[in-house]
Amino acid sequence: MKIAVIGSMSFYDELVVVKKDLENIGFEAEIPFFDKTANYKVWDKEEAIRVKLKHDILKANFDFMKRNDFILVFNTHEKNGIKNYIGGNTFLEMGFAYVLGKKIFLLKEIPILSYESEIVAMKPIVINEKLSLIK
Repeated sequence: MKIAVIGSMSFYDELVVVKKDLENIGFEAEIPFFDKTANYKVWDKEEAIRVKLKHDILKANFDFMKRNDFILVFNTHEKNGIKNYIGGNTFLEMGFAYVLGKKIFLLKEIPILSYESEIVAMKPIVINEKLSLIK
């Protein structure tokens, strides 16, 4: 089974670790495109727009969702004062996955956000960091 691991690019190194953990238990795992010229830890709005336009990230993310069977959301960290952070881009990828009929798994509970009800409506499965629950 193929699984897409998504989350904030500021946690990219940890996405790589989760990808390897999934491969070790038999999944074919993939992480999103990463522009090595961008500093995701400190990038500002202009840099984010530049990268997203340069690589047509929204279309690429839709194609990324299409070619995977499951989606795993890396939401174990706090960012911008939000526990179990799910940012705008990850939320959009989750929406693509939902519309495509993909199962969505969250590593941690749904964060308290203005779009929390939309995440709930996608019916994600919270696995509390237990990768063995992905089926």
